[in-house]
Amino acid sequence: MEEASPQDPVAASSGMETEPSSPPPILGAVAGAMGCLQALEALKFLTGIGERAENRIVFLDGETLKFEVVEILRNPRCRVCGG
Repeated sequence: MEEASPQDPVAASSGMETEPSSPPPILGAVAGAMGCLQALEALKFLTGIGERAENRIVFLDGETLKFEVVEILRNPRCRVCGG
């Protein structure tokens, strides 16, 4: 499963609190689809149009073509995003 989560570095969680897992192999078409989603999020950020995926991670399962959106919260004790 791939993720697209362009975040406002000031307002978003750093994601440093999440445990890394070993990702499955990436297919070129899936990487291209995720790049398109990231470009769309960047355009929404630059233009101020639309609802951004701020504080959310969007996962795409390339095998089933299903999206999953996970909300992430700032950790007040995090050195990076807790402020």
